Amino acid sequence: MTGKALARAVRGHLIVDTALNALLVSMTFDIPLPDEKQHLTNEEHVQDRNQSFESNQIAETSTEEQEHVSNSSQVVLSVAINQYNQLINEDLSVDTICESSILDDINARIAAKRKELEVSRTASLWMRYSEMVNILKRFIKAERTGNWELHLQTL
Repeated sequence: MTGKALARAVRGHLIVDTALNALLVSMTFDIPLPDEKQHLTNEEHVQDRNQSFESNQIAETSTEEQEHVSNSSQVVLSVAINQYNQLINEDLSVDTICESSILDDINARIAAKRKELEVSRTASLWMRYSEMVNILKRFIKAERTGNWELHLQTL
């Protein structure tokens, strides 16, 4: 394989993994996916970057339990959006955000949704695929940085 073919293959796997993660986050936090009509051009995306985070609305649900989950998801997302905006405005440092409990809460919710989805054979297959792509990402990082410990972890 040439370097170009390898780069294309890796890029394809990374794009599929990004799409899977977008679907997972959408399902976890009840964020509606954009329709084909709502796709933005790169210029529009750059101009409206901050507005897109603020404009995401949480889908309404019918049962009380689902409403509680949606309300708690909405609170988590609003705190995350607030911290993101403070980071962009340089009111908060990256270290402060990394230490905040909101990221742990988001990770816990996504992990719980992954576990819930792994009951399905097809979803389980895609979750394993996502884990393999994460191993690939760590391997590439280890190779580029010369981190021998990370390299050994990926094997």
